[in-house]
Amino acid sequence: MKALGIVALIVIGLIVVGCTSTTSNPTLAVTVTPGHGRPPFDVTITARCSVDGGTYALSINGAAAIESDSGVFTETVKSAPWNYTVTWEKHGSTASYSGSVVVENKPPIIRKPWINVGWSVSPYTPVTIDMRYSAELKTGINDPDGDTWTVDSVVIKCDNKRKNDTLFFPTMFTVEKFHVDSGNGCSTHDIYPAAVWFPAYTATKYTSSPRL
Repeated sequence: MKALGIVALIVIGLIVVGCTSTTSNPTLAVTVTPGHGRPPFDVTITARCSVDGGTYALSINGAAAIESDSGVFTETVKSAPWNYTVTWEKHGSTASYSGSVVVENKPPIIRKPWINVGWSVSPYTPVTIDMRYSAELKTGINDPDGDTWTVDSVVIKCDNKRKNDTLFFPTMFTVEKFHVDSGNGCSTHDIYPAAVWFPAYTATKYTSSPRL
């Protein structure tokens, strides 16, 4: 009977030691719902530590952390990349988890623009560059997701020149669109985005990359 009592005591001792070991090495489980989507969309991040209590902190793309006692965070995903790190802390013990949310946002498709003189130009002769999308001509720019977009810059450079050719943009005249003759009497229409290109010509005041 004494031998059995010693064995039982040893088993109970092992169980107690095992629980103590798990508590001193906390693990963090994190779920994100939804894990992907088109911006802007809301996500809920839920963190649970193997140790009760403590404080949770969420950092998005390396920004200042947001704290929570519950471990539940709701944030809005506006653009990619969207990386997050959740950190748990209690009495000097810490655990962390890092992940990312998949942002489903296809970039605009940029094709050759339509040029009003075809694909052959003459030096110093003004040329209209029409960047509007045309499914028929397969030219211009469009966004597959239907999102709005703007043109940041357009650069045209001849292989025989070190500087870019001159481009005139509407914003140089405090308007957003060119007022262009449609070729039908006095009828006009607006074009955006577009630019006027002077092949082989470089004006000193327009050497920097222009912006729309």
